[in-house]
Amino acid sequence: MIYGIGLPRTGSSSLAAALRILGYEGSSWCALHAEGEVSPTLKEFWVDNGYYETFGLFDIHKDDKVILTTRNADDWRASIERQREHTEHRYLVLPDISTYEQQVRWQVPSNQLLVVSWDEGHRWEKLCAFLGHPVPDVPFPCVNC
Repeated sequence: MIYGIGLPRTGSSSLAAALRILGYEGSSWCALHAEGEVSPTLKEFWVDNGYYETFGLFDIHKDDKVILTTRNADDWRASIERQREHTEHRYLVLPDISTYEQQVRWQVPSNQLLVVSWDEGHRWEKLCAFLGHPVPDVPFPCVNC
């Protein structure tokens, strides 16, 4: 199973779109909008930017891969504040992005974890190398950018 566990506004929707382009089947969920594309069965991936609420509670099996989407902390905070101005979820409590990243790095074995920032150019090459998948000849999806 591939788990996408980045916080909201870190590119988790782009990750889900990229996994679908690579041929994986699965579900994605957005905590900010309380919506997503949920498959009737779990399939091969689950991208959920609300994992921060239960992250410490789920077990990572030896074959699982975990992808943490992240971004510059100041840019992330500004993006969250802009988003909160236009959504009914203004009071959604989010963890500090740097603290959350440290917690994930501490809990997930490094050989099962990929930390990516789409803003820093971590796109197809890094994702596909981690998944053992050839790089597709299409642009990387930029959802909600």
